[in-house]
Amino acid sequence: NGHVMMERATAQCGEGSIDASLTLEKDDLELALTGHKLPLSNRFVNVLHSNASEKLYSAWNWLNPAGTVDVDMRVTHISGDSNLYLEVVPNVIEVNSPTATTMLDRERGSIVVENSNVFLNDLEFEFQSDTGELGSLEMMGEVFGSSDDFNFSINAILDKVGLSSPLTR
Repeated sequence: NGHVMMERATAQCGEGSIDASLTLEKDDLELALTGHKLPLSNRFVNVLHSNASEKLYSAWNWLNPAGTVDVDMRVTHISGDSNLYLEVVPNVIEVNSPTATTMLDRERGSIVVENSNVFLNDLEFEFQSDTGELGSLEMMGEVFGSSDDFNFSINAILDKVGLSSPLTR
């Protein structure tokens, strides 16, 4: 009858875990996924709509972040209309450069993706570099990834960051 349902499927991913549910009915799809302590992939930027991911790809690779994140994702394709909702809560993020490594420990905030738009919701990190520097990073803003009107506004406040930090790239 063209109906498939999967509920409460679980998987391990490194030290992290995934819980997922999926419903397929003819051409309609609903996927819900929750992940805890998932490894941050260098392909994360490709989750975004191609117009946004193409523009953010070089910045993402420039920072080359690693670490773990918690994820809440909903994907639907109903009556020809597709939607993506993704909330990413970073746990610990590592940013590297040829001369230093900086560990960012999230104090608050999240990253929310709604279709081709990305929102940095009151993110604050405390950081420590392998050179002993301590400081903080606060980020707020949005990226509107529509192919018709790509634009962004991101505000960041770095406190006590040294010139050797990868965050100054």
